[in-house]
This record gives sequence, C-alpha cells and structure tokens, in this order.
Amino acid sequence: MKKYLLFALPFVLSACSSDMLFPKTGNTIVTNPASEKVVLSSKTGTLVGDRVNTYKNELNHIRADMNKVSDNLSKVRESALVTSKKYYEIIAEMETKLSLGTTPSNPQMVALYNNAQNALQDSDTQAANLNNLVAEVSALGANSGVLAQNIKATYAVPGALDADHDNLRVLENGTEQTAVSLKNLLNEITADANAQKAFTDNARLQLLRLNDAVARGNFNSAGAAVVPAHSVLKAPITKAPLGAPTSGAALFKINFADENVDYLSNLESAVSNALNTNPNAKFLVKGMNPANKKLSTDEAKKYAAQVFADLISLGVEPQKINLSAGQDSLLTSPQVFVYTK
Repeated sequence: MKKYLLFALPFVLSACSSDMLFPKTGNTIVTNPASEKVVLSSKTGTLVGDRVNTYKNELNHIRADMNKVSDNLSKVRESALVTSKKYYEIIAEMETKLSLGTTPSNPQMVALYNNAQNALQDSDTQAANLNNLVAEVSALGANSGVLAQNIKATYAVPGALDADHDNLRVLENGTEQTAVSLKNLLNEITADANAQKAFTDNARLQLLRLNDAVARGNFNSAGAAVVPAHSVLKAPITKAPLGAPTSGAALFKINFADENVDYLSNLESAVSNALNTNPNAKFLVKGMNPANKKLSTDEAKKYAAQVFADLISLGVEPQKINLSAGQDSLLTSPQVFVYTK
C-alpha cells in the first residue's frame, strides 16, 4: 500500500483501479430452485441410457458449481460490507474534524486518510472476486446451454426405451431450471459490480477532495463556511455564520449539562420523522455555550461535532448537514440544537 504524505499545497493522487468494489447493502442472493442433485430411475443398459447417465452427472456438476458460486458471493458481500463500514467510519471522523477545522497536514488526519485508502484497496480484492464469479457463472451458463442441446438431440437416437425418454425429459426440465437460476445469479452479480463501480468512482473523487482539505486543515481555504467532501458531487449548501440566530423551532435539543447524555434514540426518532415528512430535508447542527460562563465556542463545537457524526451514523448524507457554534446568555449549560428545512 502506497502512503501519501500531504503538504500545504494540494496534489493529485494516483488513480485507483476503476474496478474497485464498494458494497451496497440490502442485496439478497438468488435462491436456486435447481440446486439439488438430479436423481433418475435405474440404468436401462441402452446406448441412450448410458448417455442419460452422463448427462445427469454433467448437470449435477453444474449445479454443484453454481451452489459454490452462490456461497462465494455471500462471502464476498460479507467482506465488502465490513470494508464499507470501516470506510464510512473513517470518512465520518475526517469530515467532522475538517468541518470544525484543524492544523494543515495534521498527522492524525493523514493517518486517517491513509486508512481510507487502505479500505478502498481492500475492495480491489473483493472486486476481483466478483469478476471471477461473473466469469464462472458465464461459463456454467454456456455449459448448461450445450448440455440442453445434447439432451434434445438424444431423443432422436434409436434403440431407446420409454424409461430413457422419461429420464431425458427429467434432465431437460432440470437443465432449463438450472439455466434460469444461472441467469438470475449472473444478473445479480453483474448488478452488484456495476453499482459498486459507480459508488467507488464517487468515493475516489471524495478522497481527492479530502486530500486537498487535509492539506489545508479544513474544507475551505478561507476558513469560512464548511462544505463536506461528499458535496463534490452536489451543489454546496450555504451555512449560517457561527453564532447566527436560526429562525423556527428546533427539531431536537440536547442539554449537555452532563456529558453522559443518552439522546441517540430520541434523535433517531426525530430525524426519522423529519425525513418521512421531507426526504430531501437538510439539517443545521448548532452548538451553543452560555455567554455568561468562561467557555469558548470550542465546547459547543465539540458537542456539535458529536451530533454531526451521530446524524451520519443514522443515515443522513454529510452534504445535507451544516455545523454552527455560538453563545447565548439565556443558557446555563452547553446545548446543541438541530434544525431542519
């Protein structure tokens, strides 16, 4: 793994493989109705009967290999899910810190960046495994097609018994079912690979932007409004200045009089209701300190960053979240307000 040291001036990273997989969740593997071994009546001793036995073995071999592909697909997906979770956690931590601002080329941020690169490189292996599965299923489909043709042609071979033709029909039906299962499995693997490639292309752009942001220590060279890295794919969101008043009632409020505040389940419920009402809702996380206490806005920023990360973990896209911090003379303890529009 090649590490990248970030300097004050941004530089362009070497391109990653375009075949890298980045897993999407929620896929289910196709259930194969033709996964069991084919069992026929006893051998008839005829020439056709001998061919029937050969075809049966070929079909069972195809089905066994198909089951192996299905099992391997499950393993690839499990591995890819672990990789994606690791990547998202790293990116969420980086975006939270960069949104609040840090030192240029902070060694801790560089380490996080390299860890994100490692996670994407891990997905290279998963992508290669997917490509191998596509090739395997394609080959099995071709073999299934040849087998179907041979079975059909064998009906015309003379000297067969009725039992031979009965067995041929069983094999013909079994081969057709297997072909359908293979087609479904191939479609699913191909859809996975295409979707993950599109996602990884976006993630690669994200890392390029993060490389620049880590070099500066924030998402904006002027240190003003922060635009999370994901927004490289969408229009930036205008953020309220630090400490500026926000109109309307807060969607959710957290009082950090005690650092061990249990608020996540209630926050999840509030966010879920907001997104059900407006799936495109955007959020402002505003940390406020009491103005009459000797607390800097850093305290408010710390709690706001914590809630920012919580919102990401609840499924809110980072580019739809803005951060703000300030002081309020009416407060007696640090609080975080979550607004939506």
